Amino acid sequence: GRGSTAAGLTAAVVRDKTGIMMLEAGAVVLGDQGLVCIDEFDKMKPEDRSALHEVMEQQSASIAKGGIVATLNARTSILAAANPMYGKYDPFKNITENVNLPIPLLTRFDLIFVVRDIPGREKDEKIARHIIELHTPQGADRRSVIDVDLLTKYLAYAKKGTPDLTKEAEEKILDYYLKMRNVESEEMITVTPRQLGGIIRLSTARARLLMKDKVEEEDAERAIFLIQSMLEDAGVDVNTGKVDLGVLQGRPRSEVSKMQLFMDVLKSLEGDNKVAVEEREFVKELEKTEKFTEEEARNYIRRMLREASIYESRPGHYNRV
Repeated sequence: GRGSTAAGLTAAVVRDKTGIMMLEAGAVVLGDQGLVCIDEFDKMKPEDRSALHEVMEQQSASIAKGGIVATLNARTSILAAANPMYGKYDPFKNITENVNLPIPLLTRFDLIFVVRDIPGREKDEKIARHIIELHTPQGADRRSVIDVDLLTKYLAYAKKGTPDLTKEAEEKILDYYLKMRNVESEEMITVTPRQLGGIIRLSTARARLLMKDKVEEEDAERAIFLIQSMLEDAGVDVNTGKVDLGVLQGRPRSEVSKMQLFMDVLKSLEGDNKVAVEEREFVKELEKTEKFTEEEARNYIRRMLREASIYESRPGHYNRV
């Protein structure tokens, strides 16, 4: 996390003993056709983290330093872990308000899961017993279900496969995508082609893992199940309790419709002559819509001022930008 730089992630230009500039591969280039794990993802500096945008979208890393212009392969999967802001995940806030990550980067992940520490006697006892056993003379059972070397070889061999989508899998994915595109658009923001690409990648990965040469319907079903589980876990709008992809894109439908209502009320109060609207009158009108409390209305006014959607034309009076 904090120890990573953009050069360390992609590639650095170094001078060798003879004085010639040369490229030195970073983590994502060295991890080509493999997996790169990044911990403390939220602690990285924004300018260093932005180097991953191209890697996650194009699967390549472009370098233009020290007279060297190159595009390096970075066909890698990225597994990242981040901590919530203020140390604890707030279930009454959406994921984008809980995690200090830019939305364009967050939406590039195929799967996002919230791992919360919810107390439960049975689970807590298992974890506690395991930790205690590590510190006892006999120690904990360290044997793996599958030998690590065997698992490594299996995964390396499985990755060589390139399964093709069958007609049944195609239909299953297409049906799910069209169904999600057709949900009540007033109630929620629908899926995008980026999620469609994610479903295809997950279906192919499952078929590859099971050593198949074809991506079958059950692989597509499993990928859809994973996407749906992710949406029900991290994509629920806390304001409405409904699954809404807009949550992962930074602004759920409930927020968008509230904002639209806010601007419509201000527009009607301004009239054609763009009269400055007094704050007290504006708050009263927002309360009448029954979508805002007095405190919410005042908070929205401050927020819209910060976002430069409205401006204070004179003290205590507002206009649209």
